[in-house]
Amino acid sequence: MLIIPIVYFLICGVTGLILWFRMLGVLESKGQRVNYLWVTPHQFIAFSKVIKLETDSTLKTRYRVLLWTQIILIPTFIVGMLLLIGLTV
Repeated sequence: MLIIPIVYFLICGVTGLILWFRMLGVLESKGQRVNYLWVTPHQFIAFSKVIKLETDSTLKTRYRVLLWTQIILIPTFIVGMLLLIGLTV
C-alpha cells in the first residue's frame, strides 16, 4: 500500500516539472529572464503578463491552460498526498 503515495508523488512531480519547464521556455522565448532552479511567484506573474500581451488567440488559450493547470496541480498534490498518507498509516 506504500507504493500508491510514491506513484502519486512521481506523477504529480513529473507533470509539475514538465509544465514548469514549458512555462519557463515560453518566458525565455519572449525575452524574460528566468531561473530554472528557483520557483518564485514572480515567474507566474510574468507569465500572466505574457498571456495578456499575446495576440494569437490559440497561443493565449494554450498559455492559460498551462498556467492554470500548474496552479491547480499544487493544491491537488498537497491534498492528495495528505489523504493517501492518512489512508496508509
